[in-house]
Amino acid sequence: MKLHRIMGVLIAVASLVAAIAIRSPLIAYVDVISVMLAWLMPVLLLVVTYGRRSGALARAIGSWLKGRDGEPGEGESHRSLAAMARDYGQYAVLNGCICAVIGHVMMLTNMSDPSAIGPALAVSLFTILYGFLIQLLIAVPVRHHHLALAGADPAEFAHQGLHLRALGLIGFSSGISFLLMLVAMSSWV
Repeated sequence: MKLHRIMGVLIAVASLVAAIAIRSPLIAYVDVISVMLAWLMPVLLLVVTYGRRSGALARAIGSWLKGRDGEPGEGESHRSLAAMARDYGQYAVLNGCICAVIGHVMMLTNMSDPSAIGPALAVSLFTILYGFLIQLLIAVPVRHHHLALAGADPAEFAHQGLHLRALGLIGFSSGISFLLMLVAMSSWV
């Protein structure tokens, strides 16, 4: 068992949880709808893209955490798993941006009810956060691991392109701008 992999993920999550817990209750960062959207939609998109082969990524993540790496000589198999991990991470981030738009629409349709605006804003911002966490804590490490096992060229290890980061930044900043707009326009603050 490769303890450093499990410990790395746990330490990353623990540091995030500790940073949140210092300033606010942890339960404020858990939104059931956002969790369902952030985790389920990328998995379904992976199944649509890869069909039955998509189950190999779930097994690869479990094997990566447990330290069962497979044979380094299975280049094509590892490249295929790396591509699935890349796509899963991209689907998670893009899904977060799409769900941010859904949350904004929910906010705009409920402008007359201040109690409904908060949950809609949570959906919009949390799905982006959860998408980036999936990308950074699961997809990128698994992709890099399988590229290394495939003996890939170091140029293949680059993170996703600027277009993906730009979409995430646009989604996040639009969520913040909606929040500021609501505060500026509201008489209930």
